Amino acid sequence: MEDKHRNILRVNRTKLMGEMYDVESIMDRLMEKGTFSNAIKDKILYAGNPTEVKRELLDCLPRRGPTAFEEFYQALIESHMGHMADILKPEESKARIAREQKRLQAHRPVQESHLSMEATYHPDDQLDDDLPAGWPDENYNPLVVNVQEVKEDVNMKNNFRKSSEPRSTVYSMQRNPRGMVLIISNEDFSQARANKEKLDDRKGSETDTTSLDVLFKQMHFQTIIYKNETKEGILKAVRKVRDTMQQGQQECFICFLLSHGSGGGVYGVDGQVADIMEITTLFDNENCKQLAGKPKLFFIQACRGNKCDMGVALPPDQQEDPAHGDIRLREQNKNMEGVVKSLKGVAISQPSDTVADACSETRVPKGADVFVAFATTPEYMSYRNTRRGTWFVQAITYIFQRFAYRKDLSDMMTKVNLLVTRGNVMQVSQCVTTLRKSLYFFPGLCRSDDDIGNPVQASD
Repeated sequence: MEDKHRNILRVNRTKLMGEMYDVESIMDRLMEKGTFSNAIKDKILYAGNPTEVKRELLDCLPRRGPTAFEEFYQALIESHMGHMADILKPEESKARIAREQKRLQAHRPVQESHLSMEATYHPDDQLDDDLPAGWPDENYNPLVVNVQEVKEDVNMKNNFRKSSEPRSTVYSMQRNPRGMVLIISNEDFSQARANKEKLDDRKGSETDTTSLDVLFKQMHFQTIIYKNETKEGILKAVRKVRDTMQQGQQECFICFLLSHGSGGGVYGVDGQVADIMEITTLFDNENCKQLAGKPKLFFIQACRGNKCDMGVALPPDQQEDPAHGDIRLREQNKNMEGVVKSLKGVAISQPSDTVADACSETRVPKGADVFVAFATTPEYMSYRNTRRGTWFVQAITYIFQRFAYRKDLSDMMTKVNLLVTRGNVMQVSQCVTTLRKSLYFFPGLCRSDDDIGNPVQASD
């Protein structure tokens, strides 16, 4: 293998490790091309856990001759992993997508030939089904965040251009920065315990904070982080950011509250509860006029009670194949038994490091344009891995970085919901929304202040 190809594999190793799936499919195609023998395939596949298998594959490739790089590139395309092939040859991305579109159009039934390819198919649509079978996924590093950007997608570019028009059905998301992301992360609850509140420290919250910071900076937002705030400190931080946003040109506000929770609020580190409704009301269309008609998003990572969701078995005809890991009732039931035995209303400690947070046009309606996502449903607990962060926040970072370039907020949060339910105990997130339009983040697309608001064309 040439040195330049070795270097590409080396520089992009972390990204390739994070994006690679269905290693056996890649291996089969490399065997067909003569890159690997049966013995080498077995050595790689039996290297250990999935992460070690990927590592062994990437270690082995540079030793497989001068054509190994090109054969790996083609194997990725043939295995429906074009997004990974583009990592190896970003300059070939546009041509690859065009070839894929042409191939699919040639095989599309005649009665559908009048439909726009861009409107009916995206080359990476197979990624929709490529979600980890279990969550959190041991192969996903929450501190490695690489947001995929909009490139040659005609529909997304048209949505971006039209979003600034007065009657657009898509929220404008064009400025750089788009707006502010406020992250309030409470981890140290020693003050609350001194006040006789039984609140454990939230180990793992630092991972959430870091991954969210990196995620939204890559999506053209300014991030502001507060840590270990009391109830009054939370409200003060929220008001300060609200007042700052009143003075500038902002398109969106996003708030993450990471703490223990109880009913309709989140705990300050002093053990006092800050009310979610009070916080969201500060940003409604009456109290924050600069953001009137613009989206305000709130993500609440906190428990909403002390109940543990035991789950309900699906009818047999709705159960997916356990061999593929989509439903693993025996493993879940086994883990659930341990959870129920250890519940004391505060926390759970298991070998998996999973714990529960303790017990969210010319005129527009006052309460419009608000989106609130809770990590769990009312009265139930949410879960956190003490090393990898909370299930909910890490599902957001995983889904947003992979799909924000072509999916709107609603679609992505549905995927977040699916991921969160794949944990070894039961949890499901919940969204409450008064958004009036579709919300796309358009990563990679920005317009200057001088261009925003000017007439736009429908396409290039």
